[in-house]
Amino acid sequence: MSKLEANLIAILQRINELSQSNSSQVRLIAISKTKPVEDIVELYRAGQRHFGENYVDELEKKSNDNIILTECPEIRWHFVGHLQSNKINRVLTRVPNLDCIQTIDSLELADRLNNNLMKQSKTLNVLLQINTSNEDQKSGIDRKDFLSLYEHIKSNCTQLICQGLMTIGSIDNVKIDDDSDFQALVQCRKDLCEKYALPLNEIELSMGMSNDYERAIQAGSTIVRVGKGKINDADPAFRARFLEPKFEPESFVQSIASKSIGSTDLMNMKRRMHLIASEAKNELKQNVYRNHTKFIETAKEVSSLESEVYQLHSLLADEKQLLNTVKELLNVENKTESVEASDNDFWETLLHHCQSLGLVAANPERRLIHSGKLLEVKLENLPTKSQNKASTNAKLPASFVTHQCYGLLVTDHFIIAKSSNIRTATAYDVDQVLKLHQTSTNINNDRSTDHHKQMQSSAIQIINVKDDAIRNSFAIKHNLETLTLMCESAQSKKHWLEMFESALYPRQRRGSLLYTDSGLMSAPSNNNRSNVQQQPQQQQVFEEEFYSEDWITNTLENLIILLAERNFDEALNLILRARKYFQEFVAKHSQQSMPFVDEYIKGVQMKEQELCKLIEKEIQNICERGCSTNLLKHYYHHIQTLKQLGYVPKACDLFITIQLSLMKSTLKQTKLEELNVVFVENFANTFFTRLVDSYYEFVQIFKDQKSTFTKFIVWMSTEIEKLITILHNQQYISTKNFNFTMKNIDILLTKANEFSSKLIDVKFMFEEQLEQLLIQIISTQKDVIIDALRQRHRDEKWIPITLSTNERLEQLYFEFQELGLDSQTFLQPFITINNDVIQIHLAPSTLQFAKAYLTFSRDLFKIHYSLINQTIVEALVELIKLHLKYYERALQKLQNTNEKQLKYFIMKNVEFSLNHLFRHIDTLYKPKIGHSVKYFTKVYEKMSKLKEMATS
Repeated sequence: MSKLEANLIAILQRINELSQSNSSQVRLIAISKTKPVEDIVELYRAGQRHFGENYVDELEKKSNDNIILTECPEIRWHFVGHLQSNKINRVLTRVPNLDCIQTIDSLELADRLNNNLMKQSKTLNVLLQINTSNEDQKSGIDRKDFLSLYEHIKSNCTQLICQGLMTIGSIDNVKIDDDSDFQALVQCRKDLCEKYALPLNEIELSMGMSNDYERAIQAGSTIVRVGKGKINDADPAFRARFLEPKFEPESFVQSIASKSIGSTDLMNMKRRMHLIASEAKNELKQNVYRNHTKFIETAKEVSSLESEVYQLHSLLADEKQLLNTVKELLNVENKTESVEASDNDFWETLLHHCQSLGLVAANPERRLIHSGKLLEVKLENLPTKSQNKASTNAKLPASFVTHQCYGLLVTDHFIIAKSSNIRTATAYDVDQVLKLHQTSTNINNDRSTDHHKQMQSSAIQIINVKDDAIRNSFAIKHNLETLTLMCESAQSKKHWLEMFESALYPRQRRGSLLYTDSGLMSAPSNNNRSNVQQQPQQQQVFEEEFYSEDWITNTLENLIILLAERNFDEALNLILRARKYFQEFVAKHSQQSMPFVDEYIKGVQMKEQELCKLIEKEIQNICERGCSTNLLKHYYHHIQTLKQLGYVPKACDLFITIQLSLMKSTLKQTKLEELNVVFVENFANTFFTRLVDSYYEFVQIFKDQKSTFTKFIVWMSTEIEKLITILHNQQYISTKNFNFTMKNIDILLTKANEFSSKLIDVKFMFEEQLEQLLIQIISTQKDVIIDALRQRHRDEKWIPITLSTNERLEQLYFEFQELGLDSQTFLQPFITINNDVIQIHLAPSTLQFAKAYLTFSRDLFKIHYSLINQTIVEALVELIKLHLKYYERALQKLQNTNEKQLKYFIMKNVEFSLNHLFRHIDTLYKPKIGHSVKYFTKVYEKMSKLKEMATS
């Protein structure tokens, strides 16, 4: 819908609202002066038929334009400018579809028009222009002479049909909201009707233009002339005085006071000041609007820049974290290199103090892993087997002695060196050399391979000793013997265990040796001594098999780097690969207890959770700034990542978070139109388009997870509630404008029905959300109709309606046809035409109620649904019963009188109201209201009672 068409609808709506308030029918004349032919055609297509022109030349040119003649066959032209005598023939002969000349202001002009029309055997509608403001520069006959002009036309100008009066209000009165010009024309009509015994509704009043048509309608106008132009009659020179840099208000007031004579000058000055103030106010509003618009645009740019800065900040933070990780890795490598260098120096020192280590250091492939001072622990008082059985609660304290020694852990051996000088400990002798690994050959006969597989297993077992009588200790089992060593501190013990682990199991993840063997300090029994030997060896074989590939050993380190780099795809692939690997491994060795696998799984799961938190944080940050539809694939890729990890509920929650942000940002972009119906339609289209996209996106992502549909439906219900709340708060759905509210609700329900027929039934959600609001709106509008009904019946004189022309009758037919009726069949039984006098045997209150009742029922019929069915039926029944009640009161007043003609006329209105008006509503609603039709049936029972009252 174009802006021009929207403006037309808005003006017609405003005219309709004002005309209902004063029970008058108002026609709009669209003034097309200086406007292109295309605008006229556009308005014609929108339903406008009457157009006005001020100049004969322009009227002649436009009325004969080929486009208008082709596209606008039913156009009606009104001439509203001053008509010169030498142009009368051109207007009457060269303007097709000329409907009316509204500016007859002299006897001479009337006679010349009449003579020309007699030659052509035509008639023409005219209006008498009255100069109600008494301005010399303005055309129009004086108020005291217009009756004689009317008498002359009525008696002598048979080709002219005088339809009424016309005036142009004073510009000064327009600026100060003075209705005196309009009231003067209303008084002229009253004088005319009283003199010639004419009904007031037969005399048209053409008054009101673009800037004052609303006040003119309120004063009683039946024709308004509206164009796009705005009256702007401010004096530039006078206004410039206020813009002078040295302007002083006090001096200006004194100057005005000294020059003004009497109140007239001061009143004129007041009007000029008021005009300037009005213009300044309008300009200020425009400037505020322009500045506000620029502010909004600037705010959007600032917001966009803030978003970019925030993204840059996030990227820099990620880069910083990545660089720190790389730095740590580099530090580890540097530390390793420095340790290797220090180890070489340390070898030289040890060789200097312990000559027997020369053979150990002679192997170039042998590398020193760790060394340090230790205490060898010798146990002297161990609990015996019989003592253990005697009491489980009592423990004998173990007594022990320690000997200082020095431990050296190399790549293939663990060496214990003892001091040859106990007091100084400056020289060491090798005491024990324990081999770390033993090599065995295993021939695999169960498989198709015939090759020998060399397997390297541990020759010793390292056990963490629980802190009790001996603290910070670990034990080494070798050839059925146990060697207990005490460290200087817990940190030193931890480091020794880690170094042993790296030497014994180079492919195993560190930490498995940090668990305490609580039974170590007890003497092993003969029954479980073999298990103690077999289980560690079997665990070692499984660990080496599990960590047989490098990527398994480095899984956690790689995940740390990938998460720091925000490389979620690679992290996901690595996690899924690790899952598959350990699941297959556990299934293969399902009968075995493998704590190292549990530790591996635990570490991977921690990184899974970290990945989920990073994705959740990123999506939430994006949604806070506003989602972009251009990045939907990126957002949904993250959702798919969570879904693949098995976090389906979390993925669904984040999907809905994205939809919330998208819906909010999309609706904000809807352009605010001047006509609220256009805005609501655009708003609803945007809402449902986003809803459709969300549905298809949801189905595409979660089609295999049926349980998530409940969350999606709850989200849709919440968004529908928000939509209705927004429209209600913005007065697009309210009790103030029933007609437009019904149109807006009809738009929503129609869109919801279209959505429901193709995808998910959301119409019931709209119906539930609108139920209470609609009940309130229907009740309010019902009260408005009742108030108008009371006023009309209070002033009712029970006189038939008389129409002066067939055009007025055709207009009445058109109005009822617009309400969905076969208007001629509906009204024909009540219309008579005698000697060109058209009479409708209905009271004005009956006709006005019929229009209001039909409009009310038509609007409700469009949005009718089961939840509000009872409310609609009750409202329709209550209105018609109240209307019949007024007929009953009128008949009661005529009881025991001989006013048979008046009683007959009232019963004519009763027959129309029941057998025509209400029966039409009954027929219309019966298929929809079901059992509620019984309420309609009871209404017809009123007819017999009213007939009885009319005959008494």
